[in-house]
Amino acid sequence: MSKFSFVFILFIITNLIQTQENFSISGLNETEFIYRDISEKYELNPNEQGNDYKSYFSNKLQLQMQYFNFLLGTKYNYYHPRYNQFLPIGSVGMEENEHYFDEYFIQFESDLFIGRLGTFESVIGSGIVLHNYLDEDFNIDSRLIGFYSQTNLEKWQLKFLYGLMENDDEDYQEENENDNVGAVDIRFDLTDFLRLGTSYLLQQTNQKLANAEHDYSQRDVIGGRFDLTTDLLEITSEYAESNEYFLHLLDDKKGHAIYSNATLYLDKFTINGAYKNYLNFNTKISDLPTVNHSEEPLHESYIPGTDEQGFMGEISFQPNFENEIV
Repeated sequence: MSKFSFVFILFIITNLIQTQENFSISGLNETEFIYRDISEKYELNPNEQGNDYKSYFSNKLQLQMQYFNFLLGTKYNYYHPRYNQFLPIGSVGMEENEHYFDEYFIQFESDLFIGRLGTFESVIGSGIVLHNYLDEDFNIDSRLIGFYSQTNLEKWQLKFLYGLMENDDEDYQEENENDNVGAVDIRFDLTDFLRLGTSYLLQQTNQKLANAEHDYSQRDVIGGRFDLTTDLLEITSEYAESNEYFLHLLDDKKGHAIYSNATLYLDKFTINGAYKNYLNFNTKISDLPTVNHSEEPLHESYIPGTDEQGFMGEISFQPNFENEIV
């Protein structure tokens, strides 16, 4: 870094600190140490002898700086080595030391507009069409790195996003071949109790065929939804249609997702019903409601969204604030 650049950055930081009523810095640091009384062997290379690990250390540092409507943030993770809570005791895994920037972004936010450049999570509609999120407990990361914007008017809401997502194929991960995801969502408040919405999603994925030949697929999703909310009745319904076509394959892969939920309030009684119908909608960027109380697939070997249909009904009676019968 040149002396001029260093002085210029120092000048900006000094001026920000001097106007401290509009400037703030916040941070969080989480450190975790795990010790196991059973030695685990992790082979980093099949041709080399593995190492026995009992101790695991991780540190996560998160910093945010805000100046007026601008927000700048970053998150840095360090693992030595990374601990896999789902690895069976006595098995051999691929665990390595890891250190990387897990999150970095710059954001502008006002009453009418939000714009973010960098790492972000997002939800389109009720999440059927698109839901990007981070779940550290189950090691699920479908966040995007790109641009996200949201405009909020009196009766309108417009979302637009475009980003890159890490490919599930380990070979493509090494080659930094990311998937492309773009979406636009429009919501309109027709009345005080009726809300309509429509969305479009474009997903481009790199993958390999059975003969190891490179393939490329594009998936288009069009969806629509409505929300009805009154003192007596609440109804939410969404429908999405998917069409995926491949570079080397002639057949297109079509699918759909339907989810509806209705709740009726009758004095001390509440009647609720939910319905789902999914076909070829098993992608990690879609958050499909399970229509059961556990919010988990009914079987471990089943892939949600492949081909399923179901209904759940519920009646609850609340005679007072202390008791409820369902």
